[in-house]
Amino acid sequence: MTPGQNGHRIIDVDTQKVSAKDLMLAMRWGEGLYDPDLPLTARIRADIGPDGIPGALDGRIVVEKGFVIDADDPLVRIPIDRAEITLDWDATRQALNVPFQIVSGGNRMTLQAQLDAPREGGAAWGLHVWGGTVILASSAASESSSLILNRIQLRLRIDPGKRRVDIDEGEIGNSDIGVAISGGMDCSGDDPRLMVTVAGTPMSVAAMKLLWPVFAAPKVRTWVEDHVHAGNIERFDVATNAPMSTLKASGPPVPEDGLAIRIVGHGAEVRPVTGLPPIRDADIDVRITGRTAVINVGRGNVEISQGRKLSITNGIFEVPDTFPKSPPAKARFRLDGSVPAGAELLALERLRDFSGAPLDPATSRGTLTAQVSLGLPLKEDLAEGSTSYTLSMDVANFAAERMVMGQKVEAALLKVARTIRATGSEATLRSTAFPPPSIFESRAMRIPRCAYKPPLTRMHAARWALILPVSSSDRFQSSSVAAFRAKAKAALRLRPTSRTRGSITCCPDGRRLPARRRGQPLR
Repeated sequence: MTPGQNGHRIIDVDTQKVSAKDLMLAMRWGEGLYDPDLPLTARIRADIGPDGIPGALDGRIVVEKGFVIDADDPLVRIPIDRAEITLDWDATRQALNVPFQIVSGGNRMTLQAQLDAPREGGAAWGLHVWGGTVILASSAASESSSLILNRIQLRLRIDPGKRRVDIDEGEIGNSDIGVAISGGMDCSGDDPRLMVTVAGTPMSVAAMKLLWPVFAAPKVRTWVEDHVHAGNIERFDVATNAPMSTLKASGPPVPEDGLAIRIVGHGAEVRPVTGLPPIRDADIDVRITGRTAVINVGRGNVEISQGRKLSITNGIFEVPDTFPKSPPAKARFRLDGSVPAGAELLALERLRDFSGAPLDPATSRGTLTAQVSLGLPLKEDLAEGSTSYTLSMDVANFAAERMVMGQKVEAALLKVARTIRATGSEATLRSTAFPPPSIFESRAMRIPRCAYKPPLTRMHAARWALILPVSSSDRFQSSSVAAFRAKAKAALRLRPTSRTRGSITCCPDGRRLPARRRGQPLR
């Protein structure tokens, strides 16, 4: 800085790859909230009058490749490939024109900003951002298209005395979509409070994911970004009224009334779990209030293979508390469809170890209605045993070849109940293929058990006598095959009205059961 004529001061700044972090610390900007690891090269010249008003100011700032890092969470960083800012002071209008461009990966922002100085001391400043284009690129490899926004109008009122920023006008969009922004930020306290409302017109799911503010429910936003792949959004509303620290992933919990998000769409493609078929043509309704997130799926279709699909209705995906790391989530839904489609779904690699279903899609038939409840943490790469589920299913007109001891099983109505926990599984299948109550069970060690419980009539015994194997007596745990056949034949000699009480227990595929699971022979 050098003195000029008539009390003017000439300021000349010339830097070469100076750390932006060091400059911010020297000027006490940012208060350590962010660490800009960016090299700056700048050339700025200003002529400041005796009253402190610039008579002339021009310059150029170039930002080279680096990162802007969140000081509270170093893993949160914004990569910057290049940025260029031009400064031009208009003394007549007392306005600083700032054309700028920022490039970050596939994202590009080229805009014009104008900072209007107040005519009177203590009045509010004005900031107007307009013109140019903003290109937003998706980080997902499956979504290569970008969103181009070329209709941008943003007017801010900055009051240094009240330490407050208000949005007088906010609109971002293009010829197809639009987003209105209103509200402001109150910086008068120790923790700035963000009070912003964002409302969007109908748009695609890809556009919605790019326009979803990064500070609004970041964990749910990440889940939606990774698992919702297509569809159309009819309603997109985001409202915040909370301290800035609570909106960070590393900050304290957001207040119950500090955040509200509502997203309604149709024709969506949702893949809740990697490795399973997606839900297509789904109606979705996302509601987030404070720390609670609920995603409703009204209806949708799960296409297992060509010609085999299941319909899903009344689906609810709920995260009771989004604050913890890997927060627990719950899901429940109803499935309707054919037995071959359900059997093929259970035979997928992701479910094969848990289901243990002996059904062959090619040799089974029937229609099913199932209620499914899931419990899982909200994170990627789910570890084995971290997911639990409960299944309750009714199957009509069921038939399956070679399901039990190589024999065909048929039932007008079949009821299945299955529970998978981290410690193992338990399932109960009640069938009218054998007279009630015939039960097939599979417990924690995933070894199925077939149990026929009393009363045992002559007809029942005849049916069991026909299907019991004639060799390999080791296949039954309580007595030899001969003893089983003898007791069954003895029941055949009873009068038709007579009943025999007892039970027959075995493995449907003929394997030996552990000793602790031994059934009792007929008495």
